[in-house]
Amino acid sequence: MGAFTLRGVTKRFGEVSALDGFDLDARDGEILALLGPSGSGKTTALRVLAGLERPDAGEAYLGDRLVAGPGLHVPPEDRGLGMVFQGLALWPHMTARGHLEFCLRGRGVPRGAWDAPIREALARAHLDVPETRYPHELSGGQAQRLAIARAIVAEPRVVLLDEPLANLDAPLKEELITELRELRRDIGATFLHVTHDQREALSIADRVAVIRNGRVEQVGTPDEVYDRPRTAFVAQFVGQGTLLPARVEGGRAVTCLGPVDVGPLDGASELLVAVRPEQVAEDPSGVVAAVEDGVYHGGQWTWRLSVAGTTVLMRSKESPTRGAQVRVSARKGIAFPKED
Repeated sequence: MGAFTLRGVTKRFGEVSALDGFDLDARDGEILALLGPSGSGKTTALRVLAGLERPDAGEAYLGDRLVAGPGLHVPPEDRGLGMVFQGLALWPHMTARGHLEFCLRGRGVPRGAWDAPIREALARAHLDVPETRYPHELSGGQAQRLAIARAIVAEPRVVLLDEPLANLDAPLKEELITELRELRRDIGATFLHVTHDQREALSIADRVAVIRNGRVEQVGTPDEVYDRPRTAFVAQFVGQGTLLPARVEGGRAVTCLGPVDVGPLDGASELLVAVRPEQVAEDPSGVVAAVEDGVYHGGQWTWRLSVAGTTVLMRSKESPTRGAQVRVSARKGIAFPKED
């Protein structure tokens, strides 16, 4: 087995199924991102692995050790995991050093052996502040680094990160993404990184698991998930894809944007075609679109267009003129069965 496995896990909260036959395997030493919208089950999956939730069905393994299953629930403190909680969950009455001492004490490390792992964890987390500082004396980035140091000080095999970068500004988020990837290489642990931010997931992960309604839709490398989505949901959620109904005419998929190159067709007469913003471009021979609005991303705009009553996104280096009409077409798209 790999670093951990969730097999057929179901977890209900009242009438709501947060996880529904959830299957996931992580490889040793990778960063695996769980990506999905709010309510998709990604944090519940992490909490089941951590032992903070008991599954109603299914099994959880750490390596080849069964830690949750029928009649078995190993408590969180006995699973040997590191965890960075959403919101960090730092203890206001403890110093930075106190947080790390608490974890080492809980793992049974003798007091005389604390200094070296504490120095190493603080250095690896890039937390360069006096060990006597309390959480309220730390900046947001420093508090984040303390939470990371606490998670790794006892050298866990698996580190769980629940939306760890959600409240950070963009430059600090980019900095910590780089640092987390370096940290994973340094300590050799497997990281499970939960996020709803697709850019964050694609930037940090070796593999991404896209979650929907308590199930895994697709697992793959960032480029596999982005360039070769297996379902219409993945195509739409990852990369702002627009799903367009299409009919097949003369072996081509025809949408409201006109004919779209989707590669070989399997004989279906009706399809859904996912078109991403970078696949849409102005074209003098294209269809008429009304410019509704635009968002600037630094170096490029995302235009919001209305085409035959359908909203379509398009990337452009030019600023949009609201209310103007332009002609556009889609160079390529990805086809899915209509029932998908």
